[in-house]
Amino acid sequence: ILSPEAKKKYISDMIGEIEGGWQDFCLESSGDINIKEDPGGLKDVNNSLLLFKTLYELETCNQREIMEQIKNRETQLVPFLGELGETVDFLKIFRDLYRIMVAGDDRIEFRYIEEISNLMGLNPGRPQVPIRTLLHGHLTRNKKAIKGLLSFIKNSFFN
Repeated sequence: ILSPEAKKKYISDMIGEIEGGWQDFCLESSGDINIKEDPGGLKDVNNSLLLFKTLYELETCNQREIMEQIKNRETQLVPFLGELGETVDFLKIFRDLYRIMVAGDDRIEFRYIEEISNLMGLNPGRPQVPIRTLLHGHLTRNKKAIKGLLSFIKNSFFN
């Protein structure tokens, strides 16, 4: 268990890391997406949930359980956590299939995407653009939800 000072520093540093990653982000010239590192990616989700785990001294490491415990404590966060729950499942499944079928990497190269898209039932036989748009949409929704969670933490923990 962290001292109040150490907890405050950890939370402040983590918020800085998440938001700093957004500010430093440059879209790859190839248009490829990194499901872990891009804004709203799995790293941002994990770090934002770690903030709540620390803030409320939750014992579980399971992301679903963390989200449920937060929802039970802070009902105003239900929309943000519901959004994360939906998008994270999709991104994890997509990433896992990509890693198994293409490469053990979090950077999605769209030239290899058709087989995975077909397996998931996403736009079979259509161009790759809708899949790219779908993935960007999930990352954007995650980022928006995480912004809401970080705003709550800043307002309730630092004021």
